[in-house]
Amino acid sequence: MGFLRKAISASHGNNSVTIVPRGARLAGELLIDGSLHINGEFDGLLDTHSSLIVGRGGVFKGRARAHEVLLTGQFDGEIHCDRLHIFKGGVFRGRVACEQLQIEEHSEFLGERIYPGLEATVIDEVHELLEQPMPTQQNAEPDLTLDNLLDSLPTQITLKDG
Repeated sequence: MGFLRKAISASHGNNSVTIVPRGARLAGELLIDGSLHINGEFDGLLDTHSSLIVGRGGVFKGRARAHEVLLTGQFDGEIHCDRLHIFKGGVFRGRVACEQLQIEEHSEFLGERIYPGLEATVIDEVHELLEQPMPTQQNAEPDLTLDNLLDSLPTQITLKDG
């Protein structure tokens, strides 16, 4: 076990780093101003305005919101961030809403990516469709149906370089 040579105060805000060390398990809801670096396991909900770093051997399961996510370990769940970077050896399984997505060679992305705000647009389109009156003729079908709309959405995208 190492010691920090420089004391980090909670008043430093985004400069502070919370570390989940290898072998440790953390479960629950975590709301922090600084970064979270996971080398062990985290299961739950995370909200930070800074970075989520899942180190090699680290595992994150759950939902997270962060400015950026740097992944060399494993992420299973849902993330809302500005930037997701999956480094060599990183594994992402789930759903991500992000502006920037970078996937390096020998990493894995199994899931769905949406652009921030797109989800709300799709939900609005579904609500508009549901508010349309049903056709009165038996053989008449609307051009746009809920099934057509849902069928047009991607169910899964797999990117793997190997």
